[in-house]
Amino acid sequence: MRNNIKSVFILAFFLLCNLITKAQEYKSLLGFESFVNPEILVITNRVNGVGTTDFLNEVDTLSPLKVYSVTYIDSSFLIVPTTIKSYIQMHEVLGNEYVLFVHGDGKTFLHAAVRGLDIQNTYGVQVIVFAWPSWRDDGQVINNFGASLENLKLSESHFAALIDSVASLKEAYVKDSVQLKFSLFLHSLGNEYLPQFVASYDSNNHVRLFNNLIINAAAVNSKGHNSWVEKLNMQENIFINSNAKDVNLNGLRIISSYGYLMGELLVEPLATNALYVNFSRAIGFKLPPGRSHTYYIGEHVEKSEKVKKYYSDLFHGKYPDIQDESIFTQRKDGYGYDIIY
Repeated sequence: MRNNIKSVFILAFFLLCNLITKAQEYKSLLGFESFVNPEILVITNRVNGVGTTDFLNEVDTLSPLKVYSVTYIDSSFLIVPTTIKSYIQMHEVLGNEYVLFVHGDGKTFLHAAVRGLDIQNTYGVQVIVFAWPSWRDDGQVINNFGASLENLKLSESHFAALIDSVASLKEAYVKDSVQLKFSLFLHSLGNEYLPQFVASYDSNNHVRLFNNLIINAAAVNSKGHNSWVEKLNMQENIFINSNAKDVNLNGLRIISSYGYLMGELLVEPLATNALYVNFSRAIGFKLPPGRSHTYYIGEHVEKSEKVKKYYSDLFHGKYPDIQDESIFTQRKDGYGYDIIY
């Protein structure tokens, strides 16, 4: 009987997430009909489909890391092939602060692009999206997570190549005496690229490449996370953001073989090279599920200047003032800081 109830709960949970994701697929979470800055750079290792906006949920092993300029106007998309360097050169007037965004599970190419546009227009930084295959074309919601994990493994070398590309770009700009700021923002399941990277590649090749590395609502096993986090050195600072009442991650733990996840509950020992910021009191339990999981844009940023300032500092390559007691309170359990809503 208990197993039947659990199965019904699991099915209902995933169907709810599926409906919400599909409803927002090509819409801004902020409700924008248009963006002040409607053009974004999207890098993908998806297989091209038939149409100009059609990218399949398959890893392209023959021609990975295709680069596109994507412009969102009146709910339509203009997608034009480009290169990272030429795109940045054409947009230098908009500033030299960039965020490389790695999305989580359940995103189409276009959904990932719009999510990046939300970040770009909320925080006034230039966003580069890594749109990896994480949405099944056959609509099998229950099996979507497993398929995404397989695609993550197949994409390991592509993520490493992307990091190499950013390093080469920054090096070229340094030679031209231009300062580029870069932060790496990984959300939810996208964080699985980090332990893969640490295990397979020499991170000493790109020491302090990024100003900030942001591990947000990570759908990664919490147990033993310190071992791979402490090996990361391609950044100046690491921030790990969590919410113990994250509905998406709570549900994922129930239906998967994962233990507690970094984005919901931290398991000791903690990484000595990271700042931990807890959103459990500020955000907590919210429905529909995305409200407790995607708290870096949308209503929480609109309602809380403190949440917005925290992420703004991270995305602009700054270190937040954790001594500001109007925004942060140090946790008595030693697990970093709580953020005030």
